[in-house]
Order: sequence, then C-alpha cells, then structure tokens
Amino acid sequence: MIRELLGQFFLCAATILYVTQLLPQLHHTLMKRAGSDLSRTFMVVMYLGYFLDYIFSIVQDMPIQYQAVAVLGLFQMQLWLLMVLCPKKSVMHQIINSFVIILLATLLVSNCKQNVFISDDIFILSQTCFFSCWLIQCRNSTYLKKANSLNHLMIWASLCAVYLDYGAAWLLEWRTSYLVCAGFALIYHSIMQGTLLRLKRKEVQITL
Repeated sequence: MIRELLGQFFLCAATILYVTQLLPQLHHTLMKRAGSDLSRTFMVVMYLGYFLDYIFSIVQDMPIQYQAVAVLGLFQMQLWLLMVLCPKKSVMHQIINSFVIILLATLLVSNCKQNVFISDDIFILSQTCFFSCWLIQCRNSTYLKKANSLNHLMIWASLCAVYLDYGAAWLLEWRTSYLVCAGFALIYHSIMQGTLLRLKRKEVQITL
C-alpha cells in the first residue's frame, strides 16, 4: 500500500515537472533573450517532439491527463520557439499565435484521426525527438563552452522528472520493457543535462 502511494506521488510529481519545466526558461528568454549558444535545431526538434506527442494523444484517445500534459507542453514550447525566432513581437502576440496554431492543429488532427494508422510510429518519433534534441544542444554548448541561454531550473526540472518517472515505474511495478527503456533514459539524461549543468556552474564561477 505504501509502495503504491509513493509510486503515485512520484508519478504526480513527475507530471507536474513535465508540465511546468519550460516556465523558468520562458522567463529566462524573456529577460535575457537567446544567445549564440542556443541551438535552433535543438528547439525545432524538441518542438517536433511535443507536437508529435500531442498528435499521438489525440489519435490514441489518451486519458485527459495525458492530453493536458501534451497540449500544455506544446503550448509552452511553441511560445519559447516564437520568442526566440521572432524576438520583436510582443509576448501577448506570441501567446495568441501559439494558441491559434494549436487550435488549428487540434481541429485538423481530430477530423483526420480515423485515417491515421501509424500512431505507434508517431509515438516513437516523438520520443526520438525528445532524446536527440538534448544531444544536439549538449554538443553545441560543449563546443562553445557555455550554456547561458538555458535556465538552470529548466534543466534541473527536466532531469528530476526523468528520475521521478523511473521511480514511479519501479514502485508501481510497470512492465520490464518500460523499466529498461526508462533506465536507459535516466542514464542518458543524466549525462546530457549533467553536462549542461556543469557548464552553467562554470559560468557562475567565472562571474563570481
């Protein structure tokens, strides 16, 4: 009983982090704008991951919680992307644009989902994007030896979410195949986000 309750707590905490992890980054970008160390490819690939994940949630008629996480994540990611690509536009203008784009995408996918038979492929593609985008940014930041365009809270939140997700999977005794994949994700993200956090720490030391 305690194991199950703890697992559900970890799962809820991971969900909250997945939903809110980009909020510190949005504030960071709004205050400082994007620097040369921020890879646009990283952002586009991550956006594609969120977009495909949202399509998957609609096509598969996933639970409302899953769809809520997917659409909120997509909205924040799209807003971040527009803020970087179109810095002269007002934040309200970007919010409206993001809302309209997601609304149109939702209507289109909802009307065409009966004709989509590759939902598993869509899910695999979305997860591939989420994995590869961090490698792209890590490579770029390592080459430039800085990561000042990324907010450290966003990096920490994304990493903690992975740990909590794995903890929930283990406590709730999910199937072995998921545990293996989640374990690989845990190691991978520890390396990627850990590298970015080390670069952030060096920036603070240099500033001091």
